[in-house]
Amino acid sequence: MTKKWGIPFLLLLPFIPLLLWGFHLPDGAYASLRFLGQAAAWPELLVNSGSGYQAFSTSLVPIAVGLLARLGLEPSAAAALLSTLGWGTTAVLMWWLGRRIKQNRAALVAAGLFCFNPWIIITLGQATGWIVAVVWLVANFALRKRVLITVLGTLFLLSLFFRPSQGFTFRAGLAEPLLWSLLLFTAALGAQWLADYLTDNDLIGLDQKRASTLFLGLLSLLILFWQGSLLWQELNSRPLLLW
Repeated sequence: MTKKWGIPFLLLLPFIPLLLWGFHLPDGAYASLRFLGQAAAWPELLVNSGSGYQAFSTSLVPIAVGLLARLGLEPSAAAALLSTLGWGTTAVLMWWLGRRIKQNRAALVAAGLFCFNPWIIITLGQATGWIVAVVWLVANFALRKRVLITVLGTLFLLSLFFRPSQGFTFRAGLAEPLLWSLLLFTAALGAQWLADYLTDNDLIGLDQKRASTLFLGLLSLLILFWQGSLLWQELNSRPLLLW
């Protein structure tokens, strides 16, 4: 898949779980957006963004939500759309990294699978997807040996978790989707490597393309079954959460 089609494809793919779930946000997102109702103007929004909540869930995303809300979009819908776009951006950056190391097919499979991870709706309305995206962006720059941008990106990430009175605080809920993106990427590369190894050594009666399709397809079915079952559980719990 070329960049022309790959980018919009991966950006839009995470919106499928959002369409099934709707714009209902978890309690954490509503708490981080609460000050928006009291922000009547842009300067007040900037002041209120220091309301004591975590920076990665209250500063950048709520300010963007506030701007969209002033354009007429309902705040919960704006927050849901922005956070989902963050997951799509993460998938694009995963794919870009795979293209850089000449593993286009494996990286595309991993990125596509990541677009159906259950954290899309668990963290709906929060900036978790964008933080994971920044991690993958820094990894892309590091691979390209862009030292200055890599250092600045790393410092930016660290600044999101630093509080003068508490030091560095790391939210456990961020580690799970980040580790899952790394595991998916590694698993897809492993499936591709296995297909290459078996075909290069004539250990399987398939050519490289068919072997790659077979192993990546089996991996996709396994991951989609696991992620699909988790998403189904979340969707079944939606009426109770709405109540």
